[in-house]
Amino acid sequence: MLESDKVEEIETFLKNQKKGKSTTVLIPCKKCNETKKIEINKSMVENVENFPFPIFLMHCADNSEGKIEIHTLIAYLDNKLNCRHVEFLEGNQVFITPFILYNSNLLHVYCQR
Repeated sequence: MLESDKVEEIETFLKNQKKGKSTTVLIPCKKCNETKKIEINKSMVENVENFPFPIFLMHCADNSEGKIEIHTLIAYLDNKLNCRHVEFLEGNQVFITPFILYNSNLLHVYCQR
């Protein structure tokens, strides 16, 4: 991502937070003992019928050998967008099923680099 793209992304994030359109959610990763901050647009959860609902997250982390690992998590958020539970998925692959392809509006994905 170019530096100007990062600045624009941060500016958009701050504007959305000021307008109350988004909120920051803290997601703990037990694998690397870090807490990740993600931005969730409130419009993303307007049509969610059941809570807590899952979102998928991926982030990079250094392991004990100095190599980069990809951590894949499923976080469950309640109706106030608080994280209630996190599951760590082993491996680096996420499988996209036909159900997800045809119902992509039901899938909430966040990837942090």
